[in-house]
Amino acid sequence: MQNKILVILALTVAFLLEIVMWCTLGAVAFLFPFDPPIKILLFVVFTAAVIFFWAVFMSPKASKPLSKIVHIITKHAMYFVAFLIIYMTQDIKYAIAFIAIYIIDEFILSMFHIDNSNKSEYF
Repeated sequence: MQNKILVILALTVAFLLEIVMWCTLGAVAFLFPFDPPIKILLFVVFTAAVIFFWAVFMSPKASKPLSKIVHIITKHAMYFVAFLIIYMTQDIKYAIAFIAIYIIDEFILSMFHIDNSNKSEYF
């Protein structure tokens, strides 16, 4: 029972980290020297593009899933770029907290053998 709760908690944290990562990658729009309405429009477009990419290639129910190794490399690269964007636009504390939570969550998920398809012996 405790293992099931830990898995559910880890998957919930993973999903919340995905949302933060999607929005952070979309927030690249705010680094451009445009007027605020254009920045907001670019933020929506960039975030939608990242979510579309994730849904098509990276999600557990992806219509065109990547191979396992490409999936792992792409996932870690996207989180690392999000870390760099947080580092460049916010305080280092937020960037370190983001990447630390990501690493801990990945470790917990790997303990339960949850891979890119989110299949586990606990469900």
